Amino acid sequence: METMTIIFLLFVLFQVVRVRLLVFTDVTPAPIETPPSIQKAGTLDDFNTLLASNDSVVIDFYADWCGPCRVIAPIFASLSEAHSTPGKLAFAKVNADDASVKDIVAKYDVHGLPSFLIFRKGENIGVKVDGYGANSANRAAIVDDEGRVTRIRGADKKALEAVVKALVIEEGLPLEGAPKATKVKEDEKKKE
Repeated sequence: METMTIIFLLFVLFQVVRVRLLVFTDVTPAPIETPPSIQKAGTLDDFNTLLASNDSVVIDFYADWCGPCRVIAPIFASLSEAHSTPGKLAFAKVNADDASVKDIVAKYDVHGLPSFLIFRKGENIGVKVDGYGANSANRAAIVDDEGRVTRIRGADKKALEAVVKALVIEEGLPLEGAPKATKVKEDEKKKE
């Protein structure tokens, strides 16, 4: 009988400890890290300033709790680090859960996360991308009547990379790797 009482008390103690751990443990996901090459648009003023001060902007609407947002975040970060050019091409993030940007989220009809919106000259007019037209099989890329990708729904790496490449080309910026090739040529000339 004493053994049963001890087992029962240990079981109750285990349950109490388990419940306390579940109740008092913070399970909030850590915020998604943002490199310096990505701007944060936390207010409507930030958002409008960002659009007005850059020719092209790719904006990632995300949430800290969103799994696909976390998956695509490092890809978005590497694209921004490789191609961000002040005044020409900017990359930004908008936390769709933040109350201060609810008007932006509503204005651009952002429902699914992540959503990447492409802005040119301050407007959500997008960019033409090879292979992404009105008859494209890719359902993540939203194409307007003029064949421009205006938004990407979901964590579609291929579509995001294609859009950024098209923006880089249209802005006349060097594609990733171009400066390295120039440096190699300069080094070869010095050897001669």
